[in-house]
Amino acid sequence: MAKFCELGVESDVVIGKGIDMEDLFGRRILIEKVIIQPTKFPGKNSSGLRMQMQVVLATFNEEADKDGDFYTKNPDGTPAGERRSCFTGSDILIGAIQKAETNLPSMNASRAQKGLPPIRLYQLTQLLSKSANAFNSLDMEQQQMDKGIGWLQKLLNLQKKYGFFSIVKGLFLVLLGGYVVFFALNPKYLLERITKIQTEEHNDLIETRLRSDTEINNILSKLLSTADADRAWLIELHNGSKNLGTGLPFLYGSMRMEEVRDSIFHVDDEYSDFNLSKYKLIVKTLRDGFFLWQS
Repeated sequence: MAKFCELGVESDVVIGKGIDMEDLFGRRILIEKVIIQPTKFPGKNSSGLRMQMQVVLATFNEEADKDGDFYTKNPDGTPAGERRSCFTGSDILIGAIQKAETNLPSMNASRAQKGLPPIRLYQLTQLLSKSANAFNSLDMEQQQMDKGIGWLQKLLNLQKKYGFFSIVKGLFLVLLGGYVVFFALNPKYLLERITKIQTEEHNDLIETRLRSDTEINNILSKLLSTADADRAWLIELHNGSKNLGTGLPFLYGSMRMEEVRDSIFHVDDEYSDFNLSKYKLIVKTLRDGFFLWQS
């Protein structure tokens, strides 16, 4: 009974325990069979293909045998060594194998005319080194470039179809929607940010108040001495309430700071939140912006 191998029937499978491509760097191997199929994870390379290789971890002689091969063989003529399988998505390696497979028939036809044995594509001695990392690097760069060009082309198509300002408006709405969703799902973050901003503003105001009070006290002391007065004070204006009909504010003031000479009593407690409209001199000074007193 004839065997499958004698009938020229070969199984379309790769045998052997899996091995990483990096583990083959720096080793001399045989590529015995490859299977190129569409990848199950599209988008990782440009071709959309993946290649599974069946390699033989063979041993090699220094001189070729009668068939011109350097690797050691089993009694049946097959390469001796452990079979392993590995995957790669490198577009460069896949393209090289496809090109070799295309050129193989014409090469074997030429060899047949010269009386030479045919070349089996996958029984080629390969010397892999760590420089093969360049294949993966080039593929990654090419994939990134292809993705970038693809996005650019999509943007150009959108610009032609909808116009530049429509795209900008759409991106703004998407960004705004993202913020709304983010803060809706993370209300604590928003509250913490608001509290932090309010606390920082309050601290800044407190610091400004302390600094200004110190400067005002110095000014009042100098004014008291220069004018040879009994009392120098600062009335700070504020808006206590407003007219319900017109909305105009009422003017209120507080004598916050006061400097007096010795034996002069303080009156600042008596002028806290008082209505400025009762004091014509103060109203006139506010309207004119100055007060001039002549003796």
